Amino acid sequence: MKRILAILLVILFSLTLFASCNKKQESTSPSSPSSLPSSSAPSPAPELSTSLPQGTSPEDVEAEPVKIPFGLYKITSSDGKVLGYDNTNTPGYEETDYKRTCWTVESFLDAKGRRGYTLYAGDLPSFALTAQKALPGGTTKVFQSSAVNPEKKQLFYLEEYEDGTFALKSAVNPIFALAATDETPSLALFAEAGEEIKWKFEPLTEGCDRYVEWRSVNGLFTVRMGPDILRRARISSERMQEWANQMENVYYSYVELTGFVPYQHIIFKAYEGEEYPGYVMGNYMVISADKDFMYTDLGKMAQRDTMGVTDYNFLLLHEMGHMFDWGRQWDFEGEAMTDIKVSYALYDNPEAVAAPSEFGAKEYFNGQNINECYNECAGNKPMNGTYNIFRTAAIFTEFGQMDNWETMKKTYHWFEESGWKAQNNTEMLEKYVEKLSEFSGKDIRSMIADKEWETIVAKTQG
Repeated sequence: MKRILAILLVILFSLTLFASCNKKQESTSPSSPSSLPSSSAPSPAPELSTSLPQGTSPEDVEAEPVKIPFGLYKITSSDGKVLGYDNTNTPGYEETDYKRTCWTVESFLDAKGRRGYTLYAGDLPSFALTAQKALPGGTTKVFQSSAVNPEKKQLFYLEEYEDGTFALKSAVNPIFALAATDETPSLALFAEAGEEIKWKFEPLTEGCDRYVEWRSVNGLFTVRMGPDILRRARISSERMQEWANQMENVYYSYVELTGFVPYQHIIFKAYEGEEYPGYVMGNYMVISADKDFMYTDLGKMAQRDTMGVTDYNFLLLHEMGHMFDWGRQWDFEGEAMTDIKVSYALYDNPEAVAAPSEFGAKEYFNGQNINECYNECAGNKPMNGTYNIFRTAAIFTEFGQMDNWETMKKTYHWFEESGWKAQNNTEMLEKYVEKLSEFSGKDIRSMIADKEWETIVAKTQG
């Protein structure tokens, strides 16, 4: 029942979008579309739309159904012009350059249940087709966009024709639609336009040699790895598909724990070299990982399969956990907070094991003994003035385990629902412990050794 409630929360989430060990977490901006990789393009999966505006109940809103599911598309006008963009991010028409004719389509619901669509250039949701001015002949451009809440000028309403084509009407003023004019796409009066406003969306199924893709059963989680991953990690495509499905389950676990839904879809990208083993960026639905690091880590996954255990992969659990901390008022120290969530994911998925990369294939941990991992990473000693991420995660994991995580759930949900705002990280820590005490009926602060408490407080202050 609890998992069903988590899934329902995810299904309702997008109605708010339109209305409004030692893994380093980065916050740099995504690359421009001119440097975006090309796409592997499987058939699109069903979209998950997700929390209602405050004070709105599900029966108040009749959501418009999805006309084009989340996925990768080639978009062609009625006279055969292929929508693309050049190296100045100006939309135009291409015929042969796959990389510049690949569009990621995502949809968002407003408070009235109307669905707008965003066309992101390339296969990552960073830059979107933008109607600069809603007027006849209004020009278009590809500008940086949010994967959570794109600007209204980056949204289009769809009107479907009997032949399966669509008009893209500007959300700013729906009397204007995108037209395949001579040099570059522009806006035209919908009522007066002809065939030039009709566009065909073709799911992409081939053309990319940079990665292969596996999408989870409900389309929420996408794994993209280099094409040689199966050979180098000695892992099967079926296991990779199973892993994508497992990460969707972990996403639901994190929603259940926190009451927070950060994105409609998540892409795990691990087909290029990266500076860090893994990282995420604020307000961005992509988890990035270094391809060589993942070849090694998934090699351990394959070895653990032969031992009869199911490795969920610590790095991906950790990085996804960060997505549930962005802007949250409980996030007094990001690295420890995400590892607390890893502990819950392992508890909530009893078959799962994981271990940081420091451990060999024969060493792994589950939801019952994950603190052995954290304490070993912390040197099996308490903090005494020197802060340690893993020791902090171990302390708070113990509080989660003491009543099967019910106190933790109540605490996170209180933060998410109350609207309380902290002035600084120390206030976040103090409120977090206060609420753990309130919901557990125990004095949580007194259960943390004074020197360790002083060390954690000092970390939040500097």
